[in-house]
Amino acid sequence: MAKRALYDLTDEEFAYFVNEVNKGLEREGISHIFVGGTASQIQIAERLCKLHNTDLVTLARDERLQDYLRATDDIDLALATKAYAQGDTEYAHVINKLLDSLTKEVISPSEEHIFKYQLARRGVKRPIFQVVVDDKTDNEQRFALNVSRRPQDLRNLESSFYDAFIEDGQEVTLPYNPNLQLKLRVISPTNLFATKVSHFRPKDTMDIHNLADLMGECGETIDLNKVKTILGEKYSRNYSRFLSLIRMENQ
Repeated sequence: MAKRALYDLTDEEFAYFVNEVNKGLEREGISHIFVGGTASQIQIAERLCKLHNTDLVTLARDERLQDYLRATDDIDLALATKAYAQGDTEYAHVINKLLDSLTKEVISPSEEHIFKYQLARRGVKRPIFQVVVDDKTDNEQRFALNVSRRPQDLRNLESSFYDAFIEDGQEVTLPYNPNLQLKLRVISPTNLFATKVSHFRPKDTMDIHNLADLMGECGETIDLNKVKTILGEKYSRNYSRFLSLIRMENQ
């Protein structure tokens, strides 16, 4: 049975935790970016809030954001290779310190709930947290941190792009509700498109469709030459599909 993807950034327990992950990595001095589905949500939500001139929670009450924010139960991260320059032992020490700091009980941003984040599985690559809301939980209320830290962790694309993607990362401030602004470091839209186009799974198509459409509404342009360069000849057919998709969006 396939796992269910339950969370998006409109869910308080997910948004708060993602923000705490970012703060924890900054506190430990680890250069990083959110990637994958989490990054897509961040980039899309930031533009939705900008277009509607409101915070994400208010927007979620007024708009059908399920059409834009694809749910997930994973938080995908890429850490700069220097994060393990001192060896696996020191790296594990830093990551375990981060995990311990994320294990906590807090009042929700709306001040209406109590969240508990409990470490269900410790690990340096895919730790899992159990989420308890007002003392209630079940086997599906959990999310994993998928942590990449080596260039070879960059799937499909040349490993030489790994640290370049992290260096090109963007600082995004996302108005969440009157009590919280999410401050997150995320892969740039151009590099996100390249990673998505190299896969071109149905979920990637949805993310590409939504982000390209919103960038157009915000008056932004996509650096097509850079996307093409990153993809190279290996994914030239996928690049052609990408061009067809975004041109269709802008007609």
